[in-house]
Amino acid sequence: MQPPGNGPQDSGGDHMDIAPDQDQSWGHWLEELPETVGRLWLDKYFEYTHQQEEEMLEDQIRCLKAAVGVGHAVGQYHLGLFYRRGKGVPRSYSKAAELFAKAAALDENNRFSYVIPMAQEQLAMCYHLGQGVEQSSTKAVELWTKAADKNNADALVNLGSAYANGQGVAQSHSKAVEQWTKAADQNHTNELLNLGTSYAQGRGVEQSWTKAVELWTKAVALGSKGSYYNLGVA
Repeated sequence: MQPPGNGPQDSGGDHMDIAPDQDQSWGHWLEELPETVGRLWLDKYFEYTHQQEEEMLEDQIRCLKAAVGVGHAVGQYHLGLFYRRGKGVPRSYSKAAELFAKAAALDENNRFSYVIPMAQEQLAMCYHLGQGVEQSSTKAVELWTKAADKNNADALVNLGSAYANGQGVAQSHSKAVEQWTKAADQNHTNELLNLGTSYAQGRGVEQSWTKAVELWTKAVALGSKGSYYNLGVA
């Protein structure tokens, strides 16, 4: 297989013919070209990722930058993660935030729209922590709400915490429990822990030790150490 430096190769995914078929115009084909090229580079990126070898990190970054170069939102999101973590590239919160913002602005009708709530959640965290952008709890809540509306588990977790602590939004334990319940339904261990604690304390929900123990037990089965401690003192 040809290495990234020599250009992307289709590794067996959807194949795009060089000439458009009868139902396509050249204009439509050219509009699709950047997305297709970006997808091919992403295929190579994920291939290197699955190999899980440290020496492949440089190749991963090269593939992501190539995908970003043609405006591919999934590449923007993943490269943003690398910049935020400082992995394989110098840490740059501003570049991370910029890339997350671009991915979050993807058209909802795009075939890769699944990346939108993921990018919104990461951009929200940038605003929450003031990393690469001016700190704004209000903006963070706005973005978490959009991502939570698409059932993104991490956004549900953080939006619930924002309601619980009154950060960027009026404090509401009942709304916090509402968000955490949705995240817990996805077996998010932190929210099984938080939701169990809400039931134990009767905050935002009717107090119930039985429900608290049920949620903590479920969290322990998923590896939550905090829930294990809570069961010990319940």
